Amino acid sequence: MESRPAHVIALSEPAANVARKVRQVLADEGQTVRLHLPSRFARREEGESPINGDFKTLMAESFGNASCMVFVTAAGIAVRAIAGEIKDKKTDPAVLVIDNQGQFVISLLSGHLGKANEIARRLAAALGATPVITTASDSLKIPALDELAVSRGWRVENWDEVKQVMAAMVNGDKVLAMVDRLHYLEQLEFPSNVKVVPVSESTDTASFAAAFVISTRANLPRFSNPVLVIRPRTVIVGVGCRRGISKDNIVFAIRESLKAADRSFSAVKCLATIELKRYETNLVEAAADLGLPLEFVTAEDIARVENRFSGSGFVKSKVGVGAVCEPVAYLSGREPELVLGKTVYGGVTVAVFEETPNDANNRNSEEGQMS
Repeated sequence: MESRPAHVIALSEPAANVARKVRQVLADEGQTVRLHLPSRFARREEGESPINGDFKTLMAESFGNASCMVFVTAAGIAVRAIAGEIKDKKTDPAVLVIDNQGQFVISLLSGHLGKANEIARRLAAALGATPVITTASDSLKIPALDELAVSRGWRVENWDEVKQVMAAMVNGDKVLAMVDRLHYLEQLEFPSNVKVVPVSESTDTASFAAAFVISTRANLPRFSNPVLVIRPRTVIVGVGCRRGISKDNIVFAIRESLKAADRSFSAVKCLATIELKRYETNLVEAAADLGLPLEFVTAEDIARVENRFSGSGFVKSKVGVGAVCEPVAYLSGREPELVLGKTVYGGVTVAVFEETPNDANNRNSEEGQMS
């Protein structure tokens, strides 16, 4: 459920009736909703907020902290109200406009990342209205890459390229899609001007107007034209360390292991270690400095799978299990596969795994469709 509130704004009595229906629809979805109406229409006993002063004050107080803004007004009023508050497509809320009779629901701003298009369709269905969606990719039924990435928790490395790559797709230019795994694009339909190939395939990238890459690999093909790089967060780094080892040594070991595994730091989902290291200050601080969550795995859980990995009698005498970095990474992912086995960097042992959900079902189809 969205934690930020939705704001619904209306200025006339007919609009107020539509706005109340909108509030109910959003509230039924579990959304916190604040309804703003002129004082003479606002029912304070029902939690409706009277509009005091002008829109500028209301926008300054609500826009930056809103999940969505729904104006039951003329479109021009909404545009002028939000004009001074718009900052960035990654952070701006969804903005929608509905006419006073509730006949049309217009997605005005943040159609993809803010989900205004999705909200417009839901509200229109509930009100018996017509959704108005003007984003080019939606009208042409082309998947929006920025929305795809955000919805799946992936990282976009270069937001500035989103517009150029999407424009190339919409304009019918040749676009190259390079992916690690076919299931990244499962159930998505791209136009015929988009060619999908595996990242590992040798392709003449210069013949394409633009490209997008969905990959965890650090080393990617070179492109002379616009390329959007998207990183699935599926890499898990397992860490074991000697007590008291420095934070800098731990950070160095993690970064070096990713280089050796040819995996991008942007693709790392988490670090993992044994529960006994929960109070190993330098390890905890290393994770914090890297901006990565640190998962802890109990010795009991490790014992269930440690026979799959090479172990050490010395390590077992210290922590109760013979292996740490490989099993903790394995246990912290969904269907993970080993990318880099246990590697020692001066008192720190590191292993790199990558989640591969759906791979078992898709491996054969990938080979067939990408050959």
